Amino acid sequence: MDDKFYILVDQMKLLVKRAIICAKSVDDILFSEMPNEIAAVGYLNQAGSLMHCAQAVYISNINELEHNDIDVECSQD
Repeated sequence: MDDKFYILVDQMKLLVKRAIICAKSVDDILFSEMPNEIAAVGYLNQAGSLMHCAQAVYISNINELEHNDIDVECSQD
């Protein structure tokens, strides 16, 4: 794996972390004493946008991020 792979993974991790922080803000706002639905919708929109950005990074760089050399065993019990 080359440096581009790790740069893309770090970029995606940052986007997902920021989306989770925004989603946590929505939770905090909605379950507070005086919830502000407009602020919650803003944070929710930002979280969704960040997740779509992470998805776009993945799809745009599928050749670098996809690894078929990893063997995953699925046990059927």
